[in-house]
Amino acid sequence: ENSNAYYIANDTDLKAFRDSVNQGQTFAGKTIALTDDVDLKNEEWTPIGVKDGNKFKGTFDGQGNSIKNMKIENGPDYAAFFGAVENATVKDLTVEGSVSGSNVAGIAGRVDGSSKLINCTNKATVTGTSKAAGIVVKIEANNTLVENCINEGVISGDANNNATYAAGIAVFAAEGTFYIKDCKNNGAISAYRAGGVVYDVSDNGNGSITG
Repeated sequence: ENSNAYYIANDTDLKAFRDSVNQGQTFAGKTIALTDDVDLKNEEWTPIGVKDGNKFKGTFDGQGNSIKNMKIENGPDYAAFFGAVENATVKDLTVEGSVSGSNVAGIAGRVDGSSKLINCTNKATVTGTSKAAGIVVKIEANNTLVENCINEGVISGDANNNATYAAGIAVFAAEGTFYIKDCKNNGAISAYRAGGVVYDVSDNGNGSITG
């Protein structure tokens, strides 16, 4: 047994891991690995990590498995499977289901620190009253890598409200240096302000969108 690895096989294990992160366990230097698909049964999912609170700082390896029937309707601001990660790696993971709220995405709400999202696929329907994205709402970090991520979900906001944004991969790359590589959007995107892969790179953000 690798003492730095934790294995998750079902929703009970996943919820226990989520609760540990939200109570302050960062899992820095540790790997959490999914050993099977996990069915969340359309029960309200509380995201892992909080934008202005405790964040996941380890490696989450989906090992090609899927989170199925994830439902978020009453989540915190910046809601997704992961609400917020910092200095983390999330890889080889697919999420399915539906997410709705203010600032929402399939995989991660906020990405801080030097984080990596690799080989992640969103198949969830994401509906935002402010910002909606397939993979990540907002990158506010340095040396963040988003690579080989795919959005298959329908991503939408209010087409008549100029404060709503939608994008297949990321709405905002807002701070620091980022690298978005070999990502694809196959989903329908609709909002007053919409982008296929990325909606906006702010003046404080610099990096590259390639492939």
